[in-house]
Amino acid sequence: MSTGMPFLEVVPNNKALTTDPKTVLCLKLDANTDVVLGDRPVFGAAVTIKDDLSSLVNTIISPDVVIGWVNYAQLSKLGCTSKAQYFDAQDYVVNNENQLSFKQPVKIISVKSKLDDSKEILEFVCL
Repeated sequence: MSTGMPFLEVVPNNKALTTDPKTVLCLKLDANTDVVLGDRPVFGAAVTIKDDLSSLVNTIISPDVVIGWVNYAQLSKLGCTSKAQYFDAQDYVVNNENQLSFKQPVKIISVKSKLDDSKEILEFVCL
């Protein structure tokens, strides 16, 4: 199974849910998905990430907090990594009426202020 993210080991879905709660995960997009920062969905962008997420660093957020919006993309375009392991983002992130949020409370560790070619969005820890 190809992850779209080179040099990463694919971890079966049943293992993702048993990840050590202290494991820092990085939420990423695949390299071919258009992403922008904004305070609301941006027309023409496949994914819009909330531009004020940096204010949530070191904060625990609940599953009802919107972290972004999807327009032309599916959750399969998102992935989570920890070290050299790849986890399916669908185990951590949900798309509810085109709004992205986490499935469970998480602590935001860091937020990338610039979405470069790596498409790293943020780092988080599941609680």
